Amino acid sequence: VSGPVAHEVTKAFSSLYDPRDLRAGQRVSLYFDAEPLNAAEPQLVGISLKPNIERTIHINRTADGRFAPRDLAIIFPKELVL
Repeated sequence: VSGPVAHEVTKAFSSLYDPRDLRAGQRVSLYFDAEPLNAAEPQLVGISLKPNIERTIHINRTADGRFAPRDLAIIFPKELVL
């Protein structure tokens, strides 16, 4: 991944999650286009992180080449069990 691409994806990621909060062993998934048009190497198209059971962060490359952050939250219903 080139420096400018790494900077842009980190900037998008940082808008939702502070990278300094990443911990050793925490899984970050990287997604590449194996056959990009007009490129000599695979192109980074997205990343995802699940910082906890209720939240997943996705960063996806848009059609114009920018990176768009998306924060998905799962709300678990709470119920009292007697």
